[in-house]
Amino acid sequence: MSLVGISYHDDVDKARDVLPGLMTGDDRMLKDPAPETIVVVLDDSSVNINMRCLENSGDYWGTLTDLNQSAKVLIEAAGCSIPYPQHDVHMIAQGDG
Repeated sequence: MSLVGISYHDDVDKARDVLPGLMTGDDRMLKDPAPETIVVVLDDSSVNINMRCLENSGDYWGTLTDLNQSAKVLIEAAGCSIPYPQHDVHMIAQGDG
């Protein structure tokens, strides 16, 4: 349903522990199957956690946007960060050639 990326320096267990409350505390979420938080990708700049849950199709967009906003606030309050994608560039000096 919603994906959150955290820094490789953050505590992934802590992030996974705080996110389920967003889903279980929202009446739009279906109780069965139960919501889950799963590490799905070790990406270039982040560890990506999927908040997997189901809701009625008419609630999809409102639920998605609310989860994304609340997840950002909650992740940061837990001391985790949402990193910007970044690349290291190595410059190699060339001789007079």
